Amino acid sequence: MKLLLLRSRIDLIQYSVLAKSISKSFGPDCEIDYFVTQCSGNIYNMDRLFFTIGSLSGFICVALGSFAAHSLKARLSPDMLMTFETGVRYQMYHAFALIAVGLAHTRWPGAVLTASGWLFIGGTVLFSGSLYALGLSGVRWLGVITPIGGCALLVGWLCLGWAVWHI
Repeated sequence: MKLLLLRSRIDLIQYSVLAKSISKSFGPDCEIDYFVTQCSGNIYNMDRLFFTIGSLSGFICVALGSFAAHSLKARLSPDMLMTFETGVRYQMYHAFALIAVGLAHTRWPGAVLTASGWLFIGGTVLFSGSLYALGLSGVRWLGVITPIGGCALLVGWLCLGWAVWHI
């Protein structure tokens, strides 16, 4: 058995049990045992990665929101403060989206789902990051970067829906 298609953790568990029984019968150097060990170590790490990045992003949102409410309110104009707060709000939305991608990866792993996670990360950095920089510096040309991040976020949502719908 050189090629196995593992569609879920249940498949992985079933093949792992099969590998252990074959391994007992034919010895520890059996090919299926090696394959299942390799798959169990590499295939399912994206769920943890996206869940962790989403959690850290949420933490950063709370810190930045608190910073804006207490320290920036007196220093920024209402327009710039609102711009900064928009960045915080969209980062929090997409922190939850990354957690959802991490959870979805435990059930429906795939390349499109992985792409949605990376698009959420890149889009958040570009969208919210440019709004933070714009709000703090007032340099208007930074607003040109924001729509690029917004497009990445939109495509991330499409990929997430596609990945779950086309299982």
